[in-house]
Amino acid sequence: PVFLWGPCVFWWMKNDQHYAWKLGFNSVGPELPVHNEKEHPAIAAYLENFRTNGMLVNASIGNSQFDELKKVHPEVANVDRNNFLAILIQHPIVRDEIKKRITKDIDFFKQFPGVRSYWLWNEPDYVNFSEMTRQDFIKFLKPKYKDVAALNARWKSDYKTFEDVQIARGLDGGNAAPWVDYQAFLNDLLADFFGFLHQTAKGVDPTRPTHTKYMCISAAFFDIEKLQAINDICGHDGNSGPRDLIFLDLCRSLYPDKPLSNTEIHIWYKDYFLVSLVPWRLALHGLADGNWWCWHANHRFSKTVGSAESMHALTIPALDIRRLYDPYMHALATKRARVATLFQDVVAGRSWGLVDNLRYQIAPAQYSLGVQPFYATEKTIAKGVLKDHTVLVAAEASFVKDATYAAVLKYARDGGTVVVLPQSFAANEYGDPRDTSELIPAEGGEPYGEGVRAIALGKGRVICIDQLDGPDPEAKPDNNKRQAVYRRVIDRAMRETGIVDPVRLVGAGTDPDALLGWDIRCAKVKGGYALCALPQDRWEMSELKLETDRPVKRIVNLITEKEVPVKDFKLDYGANLFRIELK
Repeated sequence: PVFLWGPCVFWWMKNDQHYAWKLGFNSVGPELPVHNEKEHPAIAAYLENFRTNGMLVNASIGNSQFDELKKVHPEVANVDRNNFLAILIQHPIVRDEIKKRITKDIDFFKQFPGVRSYWLWNEPDYVNFSEMTRQDFIKFLKPKYKDVAALNARWKSDYKTFEDVQIARGLDGGNAAPWVDYQAFLNDLLADFFGFLHQTAKGVDPTRPTHTKYMCISAAFFDIEKLQAINDICGHDGNSGPRDLIFLDLCRSLYPDKPLSNTEIHIWYKDYFLVSLVPWRLALHGLADGNWWCWHANHRFSKTVGSAESMHALTIPALDIRRLYDPYMHALATKRARVATLFQDVVAGRSWGLVDNLRYQIAPAQYSLGVQPFYATEKTIAKGVLKDHTVLVAAEASFVKDATYAAVLKYARDGGTVVVLPQSFAANEYGDPRDTSELIPAEGGEPYGEGVRAIALGKGRVICIDQLDGPDPEAKPDNNKRQAVYRRVIDRAMRETGIVDPVRLVGAGTDPDALLGWDIRCAKVKGGYALCALPQDRWEMSELKLETDRPVKRIVNLITEKEVPVKDFKLDYGANLFRIELK
């Protein structure tokens, strides 16, 4: 395993190319004028320079601008909300044009051995309410409902024929079905489009992997499970904060054998501390190849002290990660958790708040307990993924299919531990209310901490968090009080089921929230354990101490390569990576 890292670069700054490899980078995302054939000889030399100096290239393919095409064919324009998809993605004229562009670009790039991958589209977002899309939506609905009476019963509508059906423009109070069905159709349409891009690329060059640069925030409005199934690499862009890390954790959960590539890592041009955490956190959460945005007009990052510190922070930590990637960081990033978190099917407009609660409350609570969240989707639950997990956190799963609810109920009866809120599983995907009294009785159970009950169910149990917000009823998603409740409940459930790590970090004093703000991971490596601890942001942190199942024999700070006396162990306020041997 190798960790790839480097900048996004612009062609007009091509004379600065040599600084990239002199700083030790081994990956690059260049923007190149491949459509200008006069530049091809210079581009060829540029690409060969990267290869001979140890840098692999993520090549940008095609072009998302269609102004000229829309002037000739105005019927292909998408006038509804979109990002880099201002065209009807199913239109034959659009597909023909895209096929020509992909073919031409890859015909050029495939001759260069330093090109590692093709990324095929940038930051897509898409809705469309055109007549062409309405007709395609009707084709989607007919096999699902068979007759219009069945559709009317589900949609609470009074259409005379399928041909009268209109596309909903959003969720409509208590009648979610028209929008939910449109979202299912739209994700099928998007999968067909991105599958077309992948197959077109493979038809020109089957030897190189492809990826699409999805925005991390699209985890709240796209079916990422369906879309990332298409490509060889799980592509994305975003940063290393909790808003974006959920995307990496989701992809790692769904496709553990696919590399994660980010060809637009957003950074701050501020100082060493904040920027230095970016490569560490991304590597810890499974990133395999990252190109940060960007090597810009402030070339060489020498304009200010903060800029110089940013370049230092992008360079030295990444070199440390590369040096320590195999076996340490790779073992940490690929470790499978015994705690699963339910990630319900996404419906744009409804899922944003639910996903935010995962991002800012449930996921950070797990980070601080040494757990990389494993997201069990409704599809993977149907395939039996819960059998590999001891604890299921299902607190923010309010709208799930009947089959998902039945699977969770069976999981608890068979011996699993399920963490819920009173409103968990309250409705199916269409918003129809569900009786959950068998899984979540309104009363009964044993106290499990303040505002929490443990309820026996078959061979397992349900832990219901009845009081989550505490004194703050207007809790925002990034609410540390809610995160603290989840941390306390999940920690106790892990300890009681025997799935805590043999090497772990705990508060050194009396602060019950000492772990707040830490991203921690422990994994077994040959002869010992790798322990990584990263602060999530800049704030005053509580002191932590080691807790181990057996006495500690030896500690080595892997970053400094120095042995640490056991009695002197402490965390630096920055990246920490240790090798710990037990007696």
